[in-house]
Amino acid sequence: MPITRRTFFKTLATSSVSSILAACNVSQWGSSAPSLGLQRPFVVWTQQNCLDAPLARWRRLNSRIEINRIAVAPGDIQSRVGAALAGREAMPDALVADSATLGALQRPGVFRLLPQFSQFQNDMAPVSIAQCSDPSTQLFALPLTVNPYGLWYRSDLFRHANQVSRPDNVAAAIGTTWDTFLTFCDAINANTPNVSIVADIIDDLFVPMQYQLHTHDTTNKSFGEQYRESVTIATTFQQRGYAGAATRASGRWFDLLQRDQIAMVMGGSWLQSALARTVRTDEFPWRLVPPPGGWIAGPGLAIAIPEQSNQVDTAWQFALALAHDAELQLSLSDANVTIPALMSTYTDGRFLRTEPFTGGQYIGKLWTTAATTMHDQSITPQRYTTQQKILTIVRKALVDQTPLDAILRQIDSA
Repeated sequence: MPITRRTFFKTLATSSVSSILAACNVSQWGSSAPSLGLQRPFVVWTQQNCLDAPLARWRRLNSRIEINRIAVAPGDIQSRVGAALAGREAMPDALVADSATLGALQRPGVFRLLPQFSQFQNDMAPVSIAQCSDPSTQLFALPLTVNPYGLWYRSDLFRHANQVSRPDNVAAAIGTTWDTFLTFCDAINANTPNVSIVADIIDDLFVPMQYQLHTHDTTNKSFGEQYRESVTIATTFQQRGYAGAATRASGRWFDLLQRDQIAMVMGGSWLQSALARTVRTDEFPWRLVPPPGGWIAGPGLAIAIPEQSNQVDTAWQFALALAHDAELQLSLSDANVTIPALMSTYTDGRFLRTEPFTGGQYIGKLWTTAATTMHDQSITPQRYTTQQKILTIVRKALVDQTPLDAILRQIDSA
């Protein structure tokens, strides 16, 4: 049964943290006052400026609530939360970040569990449940968006390389393994040696393969064995000169893109927006296919309420509005070009998203299918820490042109 405002607020009315809200109109909810009688702003940390449009709407709808948004760079969220837990700074009342970051922070005493939402899990994209739940499948964050990870390609460059260019044919040619993908790249490079097959070895090969690694049972293997395939493929791409070796944050990446020298890019649904802003979509026909091995679950945005929150009532209201209010969801999805994680956000139950590219309806269907069928394991603190260590080792090793076996030994000894 689709989630409705009635069922959401009925659930909140019965929860201990929200009993005070049951007798209040939404627009009348205000900030809690500390013992000195001074009104304290509702403080929310967000990943940089990703919530500008939704927050502007929130402020218009809740003018009596003073909200203090603090934009935090993704790489700084862990250290800032750690400082707050140690008492060196104040913890926010709510925290909006990607689900992988929140999953890496989750442990007893950090975020409040959200038992009130367990009955609504059938209305959430499966990958969101996995990434926002603890090992007992209890939600600790409310998923806001889903970010599938796909393979974007330039159909005109493929045709120039005498390769198939229709999405179904490209997906078949790439195959279901990274070895068959490498064979496909060999054929492209033979015809267009001056074109980068992928934009960056790390972002477009190694990181996606790390996501796929989550779905495999590798408990009894050493780290070197677990990462052998991803290190092998990344090293091979580097040795054959297929990758542009230019991260998407760099000017070199945009230079390669605008000079028609990038044939493929691996990335989440947000990449669609970046490509649309960078190139003229009528001249550069980008298409989308599943990556080798199937759709990958990139981390989408989610909202968590810290245990130390002083504004629990407002935090609940804020989380519900971001997840369920259609206009807020539209502004959030447009800003991040991602798909709502709560499938019944809209009255007809469909995912809605912008479609800037030619053939956009096809792309939209792919994203929708990916978002509703992907399954992934949660990002635990231990897994996150391990991944970051290995990513650092591989990044440096590729720059230093370290041999494959030496990289695997470094990973095993890390």
